[in-house]
Amino acid sequence: GRFGFGGDEVEEDARPLDVPEKFEPAKRAVIEVLKRHSPRRVILIAHGDCLLYDVVGAWNNQPGEVENRQKADLARAREVIRTWFPKTQAIEIYYAGKRGDTLAFNPLPDLTILQEVTND
Repeated sequence: GRFGFGGDEVEEDARPLDVPEKFEPAKRAVIEVLKRHSPRRVILIAHGDCLLYDVVGAWNNQPGEVENRQKADLARAREVIRTWFPKTQAIEIYYAGKRGDTLAFNPLPDLTILQEVTND
């Protein structure tokens, strides 16, 4: 399948490091900033009632698959981070959703990575 973002179509199964050519400078800038700060801990969050994912789910006639798609994208983002920053010691992943009048951040331990990394 395909979906669009900012006027660009993206293959659903595109490799995690691929970005449209016009976003390549932004990708390089983000990588450089993160390399300079050497992130040891990264937190990724997806949330319920996300307009973008709800629209993609509706467009694909799969509104019940929105949360699964978000989790798959979090897993892809995790792999990109591991590729770009192999010394990252923790990649914590949460799914945020409303619980009454509050917003709850529920950990996703199956997607979270905690690893010991020696300092060079």
